[in-house]
Amino acid sequence: MNNIKKIQKYLPMGALGISIILHLLIFLGISGIIIIQAVAPKTPFTAAAPTGEMQNIPPPPDPQDESPTPDTSMVDATDDAAPTAPAMDLTQISANAAAPTFNVAPTLGISTASTSGVPGLSRGSGKGAKGVARVISNPFGSSDVTSGALIGSMYDLKQTTDRKPTEFTPDTANDAYQQFIQKFIDSGWNQNLLNRFYKVEKPLGNYQLFIPTMTADAAPAAFKAEQYVKPKRWIIIYHGSFVAPEDGSFRFVGMCDDILVVRLNNNTVMDGSLFTAAKNAPRTKLGLAYPGAGALYQMLGGSWFQLSEGQTYAIDILIGERPGGYFNAFLLIQKQGVNYPPQPGGKDLCPVLPIFQVTASPVPSGKPAPKVAVEPFSGK
Repeated sequence: MNNIKKIQKYLPMGALGISIILHLLIFLGISGIIIIQAVAPKTPFTAAAPTGEMQNIPPPPDPQDESPTPDTSMVDATDDAAPTAPAMDLTQISANAAAPTFNVAPTLGISTASTSGVPGLSRGSGKGAKGVARVISNPFGSSDVTSGALIGSMYDLKQTTDRKPTEFTPDTANDAYQQFIQKFIDSGWNQNLLNRFYKVEKPLGNYQLFIPTMTADAAPAAFKAEQYVKPKRWIIIYHGSFVAPEDGSFRFVGMCDDILVVRLNNNTVMDGSLFTAAKNAPRTKLGLAYPGAGALYQMLGGSWFQLSEGQTYAIDILIGERPGGYFNAFLLIQKQGVNYPPQPGGKDLCPVLPIFQVTASPVPSGKPAPKVAVEPFSGK
């Protein structure tokens, strides 16, 4: 009893005071813990590794890093597979496309002379629409063409449309190739006979046929098909039209190593091939093509035909190479009754004739080739 009284002496508030003191102590303790946690440095906590040690795991990559950048170092830029040939649409030929280029010997140049001509023929100016000169540096043609051009398509008789070998693939098939050309001409140029052969995808446009002697691989290269068309037993068919610049009786004159046949308004009028390709077309010898030409390089004249000024005529020109090696092709025109000058260099040479053109274009040059009139015979 005396002890209780002593405690009450020091705690005059009794039980209420004790309660206040206890709550104050609890409050101070909790406050101290909060202050210590706020001031102490923070250490990240991660899941324990199998060793029991703490691991700092890097954050996951951004989503854009999950797709690796494509490796183009192994991409093959060349495709040896030949493209499938679509139906030719002349409206799809770009006038702005770059002309194909290839190495040939000799180099084909463009004659700039235009001051004289053969009497009796009216001449073009060598200019195209709106006075712009039409120049094609590739003698087989160019993808950069305008209206009024011959459109040439290349066929490889050695392979089918799906690029399988044909009966003309072996090197012993030269005679069979020649016989097929004759069959095609005799059929009236029946397109169905060509449908089974591989046709190069892109055609070329040209205004004339004047190809000095060069290696036969220049033709597939001109069509950008040298990777899958070997330089033998191919043909090119040019199709177009021209407006006759004058009245008169004319015939085509030319030669080719190997195949050159011309059809005018669906009638075969000339065979200038090294060997006969069109049985019913005359082959009148007019002299050697140029000085030093071999006996086989004769300029040949075809059938005479009438032209009426201002009238439009359809024309098809077939050229081809049989065994490979060298190739050339020239197509000139002769008007009946005109006295053309002789070529310098000998009496056995063909007279100097104008180049035939469907549309006025600068006269090409190159050797070896026949000497031609300064101004061409150009359709209007």
